[in-house]
Amino acid sequence: GKGNDQFRFEAIIRSMSDFKIIAPIREMNLTRTEEVAYVKEHGLDLAYDKIYSIDENLWGRAIEGDVLEDPANEPPEDIYEWTKSADDAKDTPTKVTIEFEEGVPIAIDGEMMGLVDLITKANEIAGENGVGRVDIIENRMIGLKSREIYEVPGAKLLIAAHRALEPLVLTVDELRFAEYMSTLYADLVYEALWQEPLREDIDQAIDHMQRRVSGKVVMKLFKGSMQAVSRESPFSLHSVEQITFEDKETDQREVEGMIKYHGLQAANYQKLNR
Repeated sequence: GKGNDQFRFEAIIRSMSDFKIIAPIREMNLTRTEEVAYVKEHGLDLAYDKIYSIDENLWGRAIEGDVLEDPANEPPEDIYEWTKSADDAKDTPTKVTIEFEEGVPIAIDGEMMGLVDLITKANEIAGENGVGRVDIIENRMIGLKSREIYEVPGAKLLIAAHRALEPLVLTVDELRFAEYMSTLYADLVYEALWQEPLREDIDQAIDHMQRRVSGKVVMKLFKGSMQAVSRESPFSLHSVEQITFEDKETDQREVEGMIKYHGLQAANYQKLNR
C-alpha cells in the first residue's frame, strides 16, 4: 500500500473494465518479513535471501528495502547484477557507435538490430564499463520519500547518445520544448496517468519533432563515466564554415547592434537599484 505500482495497475484496469479490484497484499497489511514468512510457509522458493524488493525487465532493475531504506547506508555490492563497480570495470576505455533513425536507436557499431537485441547489447556494453547505477531519493505518490537503487546501463547509454544527437539537429526552441515535454511526460507516467489524453498529445508532438533526429553518435565509456566524443547527422544544423575562426563571410561588426540592446531591461533595473 506504499508504492506507486498499485496506482498504475488500478488506473489501467479501471480504464479497460468494470472489474472489482482485489488486492490481497494491501488488504492483508503484511510487513515484508511477514510476507517472506508467508511465502516460505506455503513451500515457495525465493530468489533472494535478503529482504529486498526487486523489479526487473529489459529496461532495468529496481532494488529497494532492507539496508537500502536508510539513505545513510552505502548500497552493498551484492545487490547489483547488471553492472560492474567503477573499480572492477575495464581498465581501458570502450568506444561504441549508436545509430539513430527518427529518434529510435537502430544499430550498435554498425550492426543493425531490433530494439530488444539492441537494448540487451547496450546493457552489456555499459554494464561492463561500470555505467548505469542510480541511487536517488524519490517522492512517492502517497507523500513518502523513498530511497531507490536502479541498474539501467543500456538506458543510460542510449539516452546519453540521443541527447548528444538532438542539439545537432534541433533548434534551440525545439530543445527547450523537448526538455519541458520530457519532464511532463515522465511525471505523467510516474504518477499513473498513462491513460491521460495529454500523454497521447505529447507522443504526437515528440514523433513529429524526432523526424530529423537521425545520425550516429560515438560514446566513450570508462569506469563509470561516459561522454559523447563524436556525432554526425544528415540533418545537422551546425556549420563548420560559419563557426570557424577563419570565416570571412560573417561580418563580426554587425553583431554590435545586437549586443547593444541585449539585456537592456536588466541593465536598466540594475542602474535603478544601485
